[in-house]
Amino acid sequence: MTATAKLAPASRSDVPARPDDAEAFETAAQVNQLMAKHNTPPYPETYSFWYAYLRRDCDELVSTIDAMIGSDDPITQFDIRSVCETYLETSSLELASNRIGLAIEKEMNGVSALIKDGLEGNDNFAQKLCQIGAGLPDACTGEGLGQLIAQLVAENDRMAKKSRELTSGLKASQEQITTLSKELEAARQQSNIDPLTGVSNRRALTAQLEHEVTAFEHMEQPLCLVMGDIDNFKQVNDTFGHVVGDEVLKIFANTMRTNVKGRDLVARFGGEEFAIILPQTSMEYAIKLVESIREQFSMKRLVLRQSRQQIGQVTASFGIAELMAGETSSDLLERADEQLYRAKNNGRNRVCAGC
Repeated sequence: MTATAKLAPASRSDVPARPDDAEAFETAAQVNQLMAKHNTPPYPETYSFWYAYLRRDCDELVSTIDAMIGSDDPITQFDIRSVCETYLETSSLELASNRIGLAIEKEMNGVSALIKDGLEGNDNFAQKLCQIGAGLPDACTGEGLGQLIAQLVAENDRMAKKSRELTSGLKASQEQITTLSKELEAARQQSNIDPLTGVSNRRALTAQLEHEVTAFEHMEQPLCLVMGDIDNFKQVNDTFGHVVGDEVLKIFANTMRTNVKGRDLVARFGGEEFAIILPQTSMEYAIKLVESIREQFSMKRLVLRQSRQQIGQVTASFGIAELMAGETSSDLLERADEQLYRAKNNGRNRVCAGC
């Protein structure tokens, strides 16, 4: 009996590393150092958090994490998840786009093949007709004429069959491409939704705000931006846990969503901070609307379902800014954020508005 040699697994040093492998290993080591330094548990989203920070592809993400590092508060899993949801949620859209794009390309190749086959069939049919036409002068007998007619009928039947196959194939491809296009649109829409609260995410907010600022330049209709933030939200998380914190976020988002209408847009800006775009809305009306939202949210008395323990009153603060001529969306966002911080500094559970 021949003995079978059992191969030992190759060690890391046995496998020659490509240049990009070496960089990946170095980055992974740096990620591990950051996880240990900031006492963040080694979950997949934690790795993504620190990996994106080291890559420094997104300035806003880097600034957000720098602020967390500079704060005296520890970086919690909630903070990590918020950053990942805000800045790192493009992968699902990219994957869907790639998959659907390949499927559409496959269908288009099939359509091209069908059209090519149809054109070749037309050429063959034309050649046959020419041959039959050329033979007509010599087909003096009934038998010769009958053979030409039989050939003509056969070629016509073959061409009719080819035409039906082409029509059927094109119809099926059109239906498939329509279905894939709907899937792609659904993926795009889903990529603009915050998965936890169901309102729009920061990406959708940025795009819509740019659109509304451009519309303002042409129509000069008032445009207000609201920034809202749950007061002492970290305390809610620390006391009752992130599951309860998530429910509070959902309630806050739903309170805002049920009070807006039309082109108004509610979006989760990041963490416990939200924004509302109010097109064609004056500052006076915006203040009334936001005061109503603030009051409704502060009047809710939240109770844990199982233990019936009362969470107590949870409030929120808001800042409002109205777009001025010549301003960019970033200018408007910055001023609304300044008003939000003013509301926080003035005692929370209030609305501050101004230029």
